[in-house]
Amino acid sequence: MTLGALLSKPWMQADTALGDAARYFAETLERNLDAAVYRDKYLPIMQSQPPEHPRPFLSVIMRTQLYRREALTEALLSLMAQTDRDFELLLIPHRVEEAALAEIRGILESFPPSFAAQVRLLPLNEGNRTAPLNHGFAHAWGEYAAVLDDDDVVMDHWVADFHEGARKSPYTVIRAYAVNQDWRTVRTADGERALSASSAPRPDYCRPYSAFTQTRVNRCPIFSLAFPLFATRELGYLFDEELTTTEDWDFVRRVTALCGVTEIPRVTGIYRLWTDGKTSHATHKQDEWKRNYDRITEPGRRYPILTRRGETEQTERMSYLADADIPIEQLTSGESGKDKTIRDLESIIKAQKETIAALESKSFQGRVVRTARLIYHRICGDGGGDA
Repeated sequence: MTLGALLSKPWMQADTALGDAARYFAETLERNLDAAVYRDKYLPIMQSQPPEHPRPFLSVIMRTQLYRREALTEALLSLMAQTDRDFELLLIPHRVEEAALAEIRGILESFPPSFAAQVRLLPLNEGNRTAPLNHGFAHAWGEYAAVLDDDDVVMDHWVADFHEGARKSPYTVIRAYAVNQDWRTVRTADGERALSASSAPRPDYCRPYSAFTQTRVNRCPIFSLAFPLFATRELGYLFDEELTTTEDWDFVRRVTALCGVTEIPRVTGIYRLWTDGKTSHATHKQDEWKRNYDRITEPGRRYPILTRRGETEQTERMSYLADADIPIEQLTSGESGKDKTIRDLESIIKAQKETIAALESKSFQGRVVRTARLIYHRICGDGGGDA
């Protein structure tokens, strides 16, 4: 039986779980592809891409307003250290002045030409914080896209882990683990401004993906996910530009409902929570966050939850453990939460050591290497020049 014949069956049109899911996705795709923002704004960009251009595995989308110059440098540094070089970086300065744009260009010029060749600078002077994401996805040449904010850092196996997941389960969303950590701005012993961790890393995002949990709370920092670009190019999935916060949570919910999730249960980056300076929570008022949350969770945007066959046992286990009031850290495996945390942190420290060694072996500029050392020392908690 063909798919068309299957969908035409009367029991597929009935109010059954299968029929409801089929209708939801059919209606969603029709609405996506007919939306003016997709049809008139972003589809022409995607169609204008040169067909003969080499296609990397991953397109990394990074938006910046240069609030923390040091953080942008460190984010770029973590990308330069990737063991899997099959990626491009689309760096999108968003609504910045010419002076800031010149400074961003200067930062890029301080990196080796081999890395700079992988970067495309795509300034954007319109829209809210969501617009650069769609701008980047539309210009991306990769098979997959990942969003790395300009104040987070990733391990040197970040791209490689996404690549491994995509080989195992192509066209699914690839999801890795992440730790979160408090950070602040400090002055080093020689008077330079630097960024310092002010807490130990926490394994809050080191747990299996749950489609049910994701409907009510975001458990996935945006950089911990890689999205198959066919969902945007061919199915019209875009970030909702009416949202001024939580746009990533909304996009994750919708795309994973269609594509499913393949897990890579290894820590691949640090989600940095800033205790000083400008943050999204300080910039946007509480009623704005609530308004966006209500928009995402309104009844008309609810979607059917489909799980792959391999996820059924995990869902049952999570439900059982939750009923038994067992700590969430134990949901990932039989090991204790403490043992898993230690293993995750050892992975971070090992990756930082390898990153610094790789940079020094390439004789990269001394100042940037010192920046890498500061990252490593502060994550390890042994100072590193804090005045």
